[in-house]
Order: sequence, then structure tokens, then C-alpha cells
Amino acid sequence: NGNSNGNNGPALSWRWAVANGAGGHTYPVGRSNVTLVAIDPSNNTATCIVVVEVVDRETPRLECPVNTLASTAVARGQTVEFNEAQAVDNVNVTSLEYSHTSGVTVFPLGTTTVTVTASDASNNTAQCSFSVELLTSATRAASGSSGESATSPLVLGIVVGAVLVVLLAAAVFVRHRLRQKPENFESILAMLNASVDTAQGPRAPRELNRAHIKLLGELGQGNFGS
Repeated sequence: NGNSNGNNGPALSWRWAVANGAGGHTYPVGRSNVTLVAIDPSNNTATCIVVVEVVDRETPRLECPVNTLASTAVARGQTVEFNEAQAVDNVNVTSLEYSHTSGVTVFPLGTTTVTVTASDASNNTAQCSFSVELLTSATRAASGSSGESATSPLVLGIVVGAVLVVLLAAAVFVRHRLRQKPENFESILAMLNASVDTAQGPRAPRELNRAHIKLLGELGQGNFGS
């Protein structure tokens, strides 16, 4: 609603009357007829029509599929199927066109660029592209095997070398531990020497604990070096 002070009369007011289904002040893309009605205090009215035109200049948002790799058993082109592109628009996507058709176009050997074009009702367009690579089965197999032969021995050699280093270090550590004398080795020998018979006769027997007996058994088996 509004009002206006004329030069020769009381204040006038008016109201918006929107036609063609456009409510409030939000209008769709295209033209809308808006009717203005002026009313004076005596309820006299006058009308006029205003055309509101909304122009869509926003392009669709388009996302292409990932690149496609295909193979053929013979050395000539063949059809290739690929995923569809995805397009959205603020109003409506009217068409989605491909430079090459999935499952219909015969692609040659090598790499081909596929271009996708999305259009909306206002003829705004967006484009994206992806590649379709077609190889012979023999070429694809040779490429895969050469890649494996170049990397597999290197990886295997590194793994085997690391395992051998770990095993060698473990063997040296174990051997060192087996040949190491116990800390109380000298005290055990002194105790045994004190128990040896002398010219005056046998000495009193000494008590041996379990740990000493175990160490003596290992010494008897040659588990300790000199």
C-alpha cells in the first residue's frame, strides 16, 4: 500500500495487485503483469498495468564423469560406454548434449576428448570435458606387466633385505647372550674351589642353592664361553 498528496485534493492511497499467479514481490523468470490500483477517500479508483520482466543469466552447474579407459581385442575402433554427466540449474536444465554418444559412437584407438554441453530454458550454457582412451588388449596387458616387472623385484628386494638384517641382528644378540658369563660366575668358582678336598682330608660340604645348580648345569653343557 502507498499514498500520495495531490495538488488539488486529499491524499490518495494505492495497493499492489499482481496478476498471472505471481504472489507478493517475488516474480518468476520471464514477464509478469502487475496491476496498480489507486484509491481516493471517496473510493474512486484508477488502475494501470506494469510489466515486470525477470531475466535468468545464471548458467547450469555441470559435472563430467571421470576419464574412461577401455580395451578392444582387435586393432580397430569400437563403441565405449561411459557414465552420464550431472547438471542442475536454478530453473531447469532443458538439454544435455554430448559430442560423442555412450555406447553408440565408435571410438578410434588412442585418446578422444568428449565434450558435454548443458543448456537451460534461457539458453544459458555450461561445458565440461573428459577423455575416453581405447587400447588394444595386447597393449594394455603389456603395459600392465611391464609396470609390475619394474616395481615388484625392487619391492621384494627391499623386504627380503630388511628381513635378513633383522634376523642377523637377532642371531648376533642371542649368541652374545649365550656366551656371556653370569655376574656371579667368579663367586661360584671360588665356592667350588673351597669345597675341594685337601691333604688333611675332605672339607665340610657347602650348600648350593637352585640358581647355582642351574648355572653349573649350563656350564657342564658348554653354554658359556671362557
